[in-house]
Order: sequence, then structure tokens, then C-alpha cells
Amino acid sequence: VYANDKAGNNMKYYLDGEEVSVTSNNIWDIEEIPSFRFEIKHKGLKATEPTIKAKETVGDSYTFSDVTVVGATNLKENYALYKIDETKAEQIGLTATVLAKVSYADIKAELAKELTQLKENYLDLYLSIYQNLLLKKLDNKAITIEQVKACFSEINEFDENIKEDIHETEWKAHNQYNWSVSSQRFTVAESGTYVIMADYWESELPLERVAAYRVIEADSEKEIQKDTPDWMDWVKTNVVSVILFAIAGVMLILIIILLLIKPSDETLEDVDEKAEKKDKKDKK
Repeated sequence: VYANDKAGNNMKYYLDGEEVSVTSNNIWDIEEIPSFRFEIKHKGLKATEPTIKAKETVGDSYTFSDVTVVGATNLKENYALYKIDETKAEQIGLTATVLAKVSYADIKAELAKELTQLKENYLDLYLSIYQNLLLKKLDNKAITIEQVKACFSEINEFDENIKEDIHETEWKAHNQYNWSVSSQRFTVAESGTYVIMADYWESELPLERVAAYRVIEADSEKEIQKDTPDWMDWVKTNVVSVILFAIAGVMLILIIILLLIKPSDETLEDVDEKAEKKDKKDKK
């Protein structure tokens, strides 16, 4: 153990008969200073598991984040973006909730069985493992793995060579999403469900890997803000009518109050007579 005192002074000891400052270089040559060794077991990489499902508004950009990977000295990463075919997914009950039911630990357990030799594309492997786990979550023997796989369409990165006015089909299929692997960001060009798959590994130990993913539900802004009750939406669109109804209500209340108040039985003559009596009394 190499240490300094509170004042920042170095340790001192005798080396070859001369008092020297102990440094990280000569400490090994001083036999009188005890040393010990210990080993830390490497448990591989681990990814934290935040909220797997997210909501986004059509037209905005979404960035994959909030996943922390521990256990790596020099972490490397790669990502893939997939769009879920809503029609095919609906046929087998593959909702956004089901898509988010697979835990990172589930994928890691299956991945451990496959990491015996280097592969060319680990994201394809993760997707395959994920899809097989989804099949188990659906718990329907009539559904096949082919049906699950058919729900996923990969979105390629933005290609500046693809022009919207020339390559309309390719643009709509890929470029409109502005997908960037380096920034893990894409534009939510259409409503629906998206899945981002992540691959993390230690650069010096490429078989030390871990996967993560995120499910993104994208709707129009009006649908996302549908948490407000229907009656509030009606009020917002009928402000003038609401104001008129309010005024009419106040007037009705005033009329009822006037009807409930009993009028006095006194006449003008009674009032004059009381006034005369008061004047006479004041003069006396």
C-alpha cells in the first residue's frame, strides 16, 4: 500500500543504506514494506435496465440513452433500428407491451450459450434471440417464429445519395427516418412502434458482450395528449357557448333569489307617516 500523510508528504524508508522517498517504482525493492496480492473475478459486462418502453411524438427526434454498461475498460457499441409492421403484429397480438416484456437478463442468459466464437454480426444474433423470447411471451402454440420475425423491418442509416424526388420508395422506407448509428437518433416520421437494438462489447475481449433494447411507441401529438378527459376537449372547442351558458346560469340564480325575497307590506303612506312622527319627536 503506497500512501502520503495528511500534509502530502511521501513515505520514506532506507534503500541500500540511504533514506529515500518511497515511490511507485522503488516500493517493490524495499523488502521491509509488506505487500499482498488479490484477484477480482471478472463477471463480464452488464447493462442497466431502465424503462424499456418509451413514448414519442410523430415529427420529433428520438435518441437511445439511459443505458449504463459496467464491466468494460474500453467499451464499443453498435445499434440497429427496426419498424414493427402493425398489421402483422396485430394478427399475433404482438403489442408494444409484449415487445417490452423481455428483460436484458433474459437476452444475456441466451446470449451466453452463443458466445463461443466470433461472429460477423451480433445485432442479427440479438434480434434472433429477442424474437424467440417474444414467441415464448406470446404463449400461443399456433404462432410461429416466422410470424414474429415478419413483424420486424430494419431501417437503414440515412443515405445522402437517396433523393426524395428521385428514389421515392427507398426514401420512404429508410431516409425519412434520418437514422444515425453514431448518434443513436432517428426522426419519428410515422406513427407506430419501433425497436432499437444495442450491442456493447469490450474492445480487447470481443466475446465479452451484452445486449440492450428500447421499444418506442409513436403517435400523433393529439393522441399522446389524450390523457385529458373528453369533456375538457369539448370545453376547449366550445368556449363561446360555455361563456353564454355561464352568464345565463348567473342570471337564473339572481332571478331565483329575487323570487325568494319577500317584499315589504308597507305603503308609501306608511313610510310618510313614520317620517312625520320622527320629525315631531326630534323637535321635542
